[in-house]
Amino acid sequence: MPPLETTARLSQTRDPSRRALKASLRLGAKATLIGLFDLIGLVYRAGGVPILCYHSIDDSGSVLSVSEVLFRRQMNHLKTHGYRTMPLPMLCHALVERQPLPPKTVVLTFDDGFRNSHSVVLPTLKRLGFTATVFVVTRHIGSRLAWIRTDDVPDLELASWDEITEMSEAGLDIQSHSVTHPNLCHLKFEQVREEIQASKEEIEQRLGKAVTLFAYPYGEFTPEIERVVEELGFVGAVTLAVGRTRSGDAPFSLKRMNVTEVSRVSDGTRMLFFRCCVSGTASWYWGIKNWLPMLVNQDKPWQSATKTVESEQKPSPDSEK
Repeated sequence: MPPLETTARLSQTRDPSRRALKASLRLGAKATLIGLFDLIGLVYRAGGVPILCYHSIDDSGSVLSVSEVLFRRQMNHLKTHGYRTMPLPMLCHALVERQPLPPKTVVLTFDDGFRNSHSVVLPTLKRLGFTATVFVVTRHIGSRLAWIRTDDVPDLELASWDEITEMSEAGLDIQSHSVTHPNLCHLKFEQVREEIQASKEEIEQRLGKAVTLFAYPYGEFTPEIERVVEELGFVGAVTLAVGRTRSGDAPFSLKRMNVTEVSRVSDGTRMLFFRCCVSGTASWYWGIKNWLPMLVNQDKPWQSATKTVESEQKPSPDSEK
């Protein structure tokens, strides 16, 4: 039996080779995955323009968050690969006029108006010459996240009116995400109208610019809510349904790509998955995810969070007596 020292030396000698083997296997698996996406993409490459949906850019790892490092990598990827950003109002105009949508175009959107939209997103986009739309929740501007209460979502700060004004003056598009971020499907008609109209009017008064776009809180809406949005003078609205925008799509139920979900895959494939989602070669995956939910995880953290807040706000039977 070899001495312990000899055994330790042999183990140390083998460790580098084992690490090299594991690294080679990881690279091989990644190359195989890239080939799979690209091979299927040759047969099924979706057209249209992706509307990318971000929430918070921070390092908490929450269901709403994309890290700063990953966000900058994603934006640099778009720039170095020749993508250009189209303002969301321009996209809606093109849909209404049935104009062809240009290739290698993306639309960037940021929901809720977190403070890091000002501190991280704004300087990053200015450096790259990109534009984006930020949907704000007017009653909570300058405060903290109040409509989602789960253990893995931190107490995130929201931008102030001064910061929102600076973003607007720098070229970012500021639009409405309601007054308090409720699930509009659970409100009475008058409340729905007030949530949408009051938010629109306050942003217009503060910024002196027309508000023409709406983001449905939690992505939830009905045909009746859609009609209210249109009647109030909006020209388009975005959801959280997954997909790309094509010429002729209805402007009041626009699909988006939830980048937070894209970024929750394993470290080695995050940029790969992002690249495929932007280019359209991963659209077959989203088709499977939409139509065959038994094959993939269909949990929607924002929906479970909605139930948590609503259950806290719902009066108990004793209080109703």
